Amino acid sequence: MKVSVTCIPCFIRQLSEVIGIVSKDNDFQLSLFKETLRELSQLPLSQLKPPEVAKILHNFIKQRSGVSDPYAEIKKRSNEFAKTLIKELEGYIKDSKDPFETSMRLAIAGNIIDYGQAGEVNNLVVKKSIDDSLNARLDTELIRCLYHDASKANHILYLADNAGEIYFDKLFLQRIPSNSITVALRGAPIINDATMQDAIEAGINRICKVIDTGDSTPGIILKDCSKEFVDAFLGADIIISKGQGNYETLSDIEDKKIYFLFKIKCVAVAKDTGHKLGETVILCNKR
Repeated sequence: MKVSVTCIPCFIRQLSEVIGIVSKDNDFQLSLFKETLRELSQLPLSQLKPPEVAKILHNFIKQRSGVSDPYAEIKKRSNEFAKTLIKELEGYIKDSKDPFETSMRLAIAGNIIDYGQAGEVNNLVVKKSIDDSLNARLDTELIRCLYHDASKANHILYLADNAGEIYFDKLFLQRIPSNSITVALRGAPIINDATMQDAIEAGINRICKVIDTGDSTPGIILKDCSKEFVDAFLGADIIISKGQGNYETLSDIEDKKIYFLFKIKCVAVAKDTGHKLGETVILCNKR
């Protein structure tokens, strides 16, 4: 999915937010904002996917500000908040008739914890996301296909998205019918995306193999990823992709079966998928 004109306001909002995090000096903020806008104006936008642009701009701001992980505290708060919800989430799963589907719906609910799209979320927003996801009218046939494909797969690659959300993912990972799941994290800090540190803190490494992409793109650009990740990607029988950034970068892949689980958070993705803004979705590139 390439950049469209509707992506530009989101880029501008992200720039304003991250610059406000890396410095409280108004003159420096304005100077850095102008510099970054110049950088944006020089990019071949029609040739890039939105997460590629995000990587370039965020890395530019990191370099100019000297702050290597602007969202470190936000990620920490997201993880701490998600931990407080675990018992409640486990209760939903325990009481459900279909633990696989319920844990999958909860994993999608956790995708609301996305500073790159929605800003820092609060308890009410997450609780609403949980309720919406549990009651969303999803493609039940596609859910059955995912369960069937997972149970038959020799290897599954699970692409994580955000810190905090990773705790929701863990509950789903424990109920995927496979003993061979590799979970991939971002290779370096970018926005509030989950890195290896977040996965280890959540205990993902105790239930699955964990690797990183070798790249800081908030999505998957295979040419920029490590050999370890590319080998895992190519060797997977199915890929479970969490989050909008992963969808934006992988929606045009045709030679791997990919299930996309996420919340639709922008007009561009809503248009690309044919779904409505705010919807909870499960999609697949091959039916």
